[in-house]
Amino acid sequence: MKILVISDLHIGVRARTKELCPYPEGNSKDDKQVSSFLRALKIYQDSNGNIDYLVIPGDVTHQSNLVEYDCGEVFLRKVLSELHMEDTKVIFVPGNHDVDWSVLNGSTIQENERELRKRHKYNTLKDPEHIFSRLSSSALVAEPYIEKWEFNDVVYFGFNSSWHDDPLQKSHYGLIELSQVAKLREMLELTVFEDKLKVFVVHHHVYQYTNPHPTWREFSCIQNAQALLDLLSEFDFHFVIHGHRHVPFFSVINPNGTSTINILCSGSYSCEVPSEIAGAVGNLFHIIEVNEKPCKGKVLSFAYDPTLYEWIESRDNHGIYFINPFGNETPVEKILDQCSQNIERIGLGEKVIFFDNVVSGIADMEYLPNTKQEKLLKDIEDRYNLSRGTVGNRIIFVNEQE
Repeated sequence: MKILVISDLHIGVRARTKELCPYPEGNSKDDKQVSSFLRALKIYQDSNGNIDYLVIPGDVTHQSNLVEYDCGEVFLRKVLSELHMEDTKVIFVPGNHDVDWSVLNGSTIQENERELRKRHKYNTLKDPEHIFSRLSSSALVAEPYIEKWEFNDVVYFGFNSSWHDDPLQKSHYGLIELSQVAKLREMLELTVFEDKLKVFVVHHHVYQYTNPHPTWREFSCIQNAQALLDLLSEFDFHFVIHGHRHVPFFSVINPNGTSTINILCSGSYSCEVPSEIAGAVGNLFHIIEVNEKPCKGKVLSFAYDPTLYEWIESRDNHGIYFINPFGNETPVEKILDQCSQNIERIGLGEKVIFFDNVVSGIADMEYLPNTKQEKLLKDIEDRYNLSRGTVGNRIIFVNEQE
């Protein structure tokens, strides 16, 4: 199974490419980001087979104007055509920028009519003239703001974490009320999962990340996120995919001490990068490859290089590693013992020992998360007093002992 993830397009004045800016301001912007994206998708699918699903965790538009949704539909139709995918395989949840706050920003609006006006905040998203109206579904723009998509191999649950938002709020945080957690539990209990992949899609993030710059301050984490994570962990969810935070990150957490959840913070596909974090973050898309059931595979991340006008394998200066394996929960200590057997077979008399020879024959090594791989490398160095280096793309250990 392959899942394409693009988030936070911010179609409008904040999009870095004029292909996604339907205003005069877009004339001075890059005009190759989307076309090179379509080429990248073709190259990937020619080598790896078709992508099965597209996940968009919010902020398709910047101001929720109809012209932005129209531009978004043109973009999405091109993507679906390249993917050979029906729109029934698109999983979309709204973000805080997919709300039309102009209905509340007028100077003549009286306080006693604010609640009435609030009910109009999704009028543009619900307009039947564009595809996102159908994709968001009525369940995501009304209580309890939860939707379910069931397929033969995967079940997605989506939640609109911006349902409560208001332009007068200083911080546009996410929120899930405990009553909504209870409703989600009811829906989960009625779902037959069998051995399907379980994915939760939401716009806001479920825990607080480290800030990438001293001036960066961010207060948008979902309120009551712990209750949500506890529930998802109880039902053995495999993935949480979210947007909102434009700095990408992949992590594996263990909320209840028994089962792990992979969390993909998607970053932004096309929103302009703030100057204070330029060079540390890029525009990205991701492909989740699930190669073995129930959930073993890799997240591949691609970043847009504006100097080459191409999407390339993500690097450190884009905010996320190109390959993030997941699914192997074997303790590092056990893998270290297996590595020791290979090292003893190779012999410490060798000046250079290649890491791929050290892990040769060890099951599931390709799915060991990067954090565990780093710990394994450090433990091998410490156990055998070796130094680490690289030859080309291969990791080596150098034995400097006489």
